[in-house]
Amino acid sequence: MISSCAFHPENQRETLCLSLQCKHKGLICQQCVQEQHNGHYNLPLKQFQECLNNNQEISEVSQMLIQEIKYFQDDVDNKYNSLVSNLIEIQKKFNQEIEALIKLHSFNKDYSNKILNKIETFLENIKSFCSVNNEKQLSDLVTYFSLMVYQHEDSSFENNFKNHLEEMNIKSQTIKTFFNKHEIEILDNCKRIEESIRELMCSEVDILQILEIKKYESDADNFKILCSRQKDLPKKFSIIDCKKSQIDSLETIVDIVFKYFNFKVAERVQIQLRHAEHHHLITSAEQLSNCNSVIAEIIYSPTQVSPLYVIGISGSTRCGKSTLCQQLSVALNADILHQDQFFDKNKIYSQLNGNWESQESIDWHAFKEFVMREINKKKVRGGYVIIEGLQLFCEEWMRNICDVKFFLEVEEMTMYVRRMRTTAVPEHYFWNTIIPEYQIYKKKLETYQSTETDNSKKIVYLNGQETIQGVFETALKQINC
Repeated sequence: MISSCAFHPENQRETLCLSLQCKHKGLICQQCVQEQHNGHYNLPLKQFQECLNNNQEISEVSQMLIQEIKYFQDDVDNKYNSLVSNLIEIQKKFNQEIEALIKLHSFNKDYSNKILNKIETFLENIKSFCSVNNEKQLSDLVTYFSLMVYQHEDSSFENNFKNHLEEMNIKSQTIKTFFNKHEIEILDNCKRIEESIRELMCSEVDILQILEIKKYESDADNFKILCSRQKDLPKKFSIIDCKKSQIDSLETIVDIVFKYFNFKVAERVQIQLRHAEHHHLITSAEQLSNCNSVIAEIIYSPTQVSPLYVIGISGSTRCGKSTLCQQLSVALNADILHQDQFFDKNKIYSQLNGNWESQESIDWHAFKEFVMREINKKKVRGGYVIIEGLQLFCEEWMRNICDVKFFLEVEEMTMYVRRMRTTAVPEHYFWNTIIPEYQIYKKKLETYQSTETDNSKKIVYLNGQETIQGVFETALKQINC
């Protein structure tokens, strides 16, 4: 009995598609032949049944199927040869890197173990990749034969086809042997790479610090001034990079800090220098001889009552929001209110599928109560308040309370590199969640920007690709104008 076509119920399935690469191989109707199977190896069902019943021309059908599998095998052969070739090339480059690294200094073994763990995970992924691909190819073969056998409702067709199926199974075993051969080659290469890495780890060379070595060995004159408000010590710092050859006295350091943050003498700001490690006060230039960094503790004298000035800072992940906030905090003696303290974790996991980037991930009610309470307290003395957040300007009330709104822009690849170097996330989360949510947020701000007629209320866009000092100076100039 010939059944109706699943795609064209008005037609009977009277043709058999035997093309191995076809997704809908098996019994099809004449309309399917014209629309989806044009150019495939199609055989009328009656002709195919006559071949089976009369045992004639079966060799021709078999040869056609065998040729299909041979093409398939050749294609897989080429792909695996390419994979093996790429792995060999990677191994060569990796060995060259190892030879260069071994010549460098020895460092902390803990970092080395972290690197080894990452590489072991990588090797396991390669093994899993090989295994999954083998199983998938063999599974495709089984599916191919199953479709031709079981989609037909005539049980005699199944019986007549069994002998031919056994012959095809022999070919599938040939392909399986081919897969196993190349899998062994790949895993052998992986094993050699792993052994080379373990040998490198035994020498306690810390790969994670190689870049730092090059940076500081090439320029031993680096000197850092870690600037912080007295109330923020010892957790929050704004860093000024300079040259040790420039530091000839304590006054020089104080002058650098004053100039960097644009402090005025009339502001009566005092600076105490402390040792970066044990925080002891530094009272003489001799104490700087063995130091590559100092803490500049900023002490602000009481100021007259002034209107409260609210600064909003937003932007993408790793655009420099926190760095700019800390710099402005030191320059303006401003407290920072962080939006990321008000993530609604229950909602993120139960409703948002782990999405921390969207506007809905914030508990806006609790965040608004906190912000308004803090602002009301600070209105008594005035001064500056900084509010920082990933989705800060989504809400109208937030845009309204900010006297100036900064949005830091960086390119997507810059975001990616910075994020993966700091708090890494899975690739799919970055490209499928972080970037789309950032684009949605940015479009909302573009709409707001285009409809806002008061220029003083518009968002000020800052280029996060610029130097840290350049972004800070642009923002400070905007605030003071």
